Amino acid sequence: MRILGRGYSAWIQGNPYQNATRLTGHPSDHSITSHDRTVQAKTATSIRLLIADSHEIARAGVRTMLDHAEHIKIIGEAGTVTAAVEQAHRLRPDVVLIELRLPGGGEIDVLRRIHEVSRNIRLLVLTHSPDDWSIISALRSGAAGFMPKTVTGPELVRAVERVAAGQSILDPAVSSRVLAYIRDQHVSICEKMRGTLCAQEHRIMELVAQGRINKEITSALGLSDKTVKNYLNSIYLKLQVTRRAHATSVFLQQTYKT
Repeated sequence: MRILGRGYSAWIQGNPYQNATRLTGHPSDHSITSHDRTVQAKTATSIRLLIADSHEIARAGVRTMLDHAEHIKIIGEAGTVTAAVEQAHRLRPDVVLIELRLPGGGEIDVLRRIHEVSRNIRLLVLTHSPDDWSIISALRSGAAGFMPKTVTGPELVRAVERVAAGQSILDPAVSSRVLAYIRDQHVSICEKMRGTLCAQEHRIMELVAQGRINKEITSALGLSDKTVKNYLNSIYLKLQVTRRAHATSVFLQQTYKT
């Protein structure tokens, strides 16, 4: 088991989880550490879990994988962004096991909205093959970790336990990509300029302020839908907003202030 260093945690702006654990091997392969004791203390009581995935069969699969873990209590399910946020607000789970691509909202927006419900709710992302931008943005938006949908039952139980205990979990493949992303400095200049929109982001916000929808923006700027969404996620982070209307308001105030 490897604990990622403080440099990693400091680089992920807005991510308060400093003990990022890489899951390697089976739990029995590791000696007892202070982290293990923390997990054992947490699992002495039940962990209240909300499953948020757009596919019913996937939610059923998660239920089956966690069925033997008596200390993990599944208290609800959601298949859309709206349902996930509503149930998080109503049920106040300890952990939300969530898919990034829930229908009804942006990939990162759902994490931010649930995190706003309560910062005590831990977010564990279960996904297929997220791109580097999605990983970084999700961590900045409150995600406590990433696990692939190819995860085994014991690995999933272990991840839920550790996230509930306050640790941050990264699958080895994901953690290596994050570290490579940082090491190779694949962060654009406009990303480094906190609170300042780059030229392309400014052009996108001008169109948003005109009431253009994403499809119209992609056509006007010759960008893919995914690229526009990524730019909007970056804009929301820089403007410290979570809604399109709020972003428009802040943008207009900053652009035309006297």
